[in-house]
Amino acid sequence: MGAEVKTTCPYCGVGCGVIAKVDDTGTVTVKGDPEHPANFGRLCSKGSALAETIDLDGRCSILKSRTERQAGMRRSISSPAGFPRPLPNMAPIPSPSMSRVSF
Repeated sequence: MGAEVKTTCPYCGVGCGVIAKVDDTGTVTVKGDPEHPANFGRLCSKGSALAETIDLDGRCSILKSRTERQAGMRRSISSPAGFPRPLPNMAPIPSPSMSRVSF
C-alpha cells in the first residue's frame, strides 16, 4: 500500500491528470498531477473531491417509491418491483421528445 497511481479525472471531457494514493489505513487521497499538460496540478472542485466518492457512506442503497406524485412518504421496494413502477408515474412526454428519453 501507499503507492501513487496516475490517472485522469472522470468528471468532464478535459481529462485532468490526477494522482491517487491509498495509505496503510485505507484512506484515499487525491491531488492534481503537476506533470499533466491538461491541468498542471490544478483541479476543480469536483476533481478535488474525488476521494470523497470512493465509499458508499451517505449514498442511497435502497429503492424507494411513493404511490402519489405529491405524497411525501416513500416506502422501500425491492429491485424487481422497483424498475417497472416509476414508468406509470412519469409525466407524459411529448411524442417528438420520446427518442431523447433514456434510463
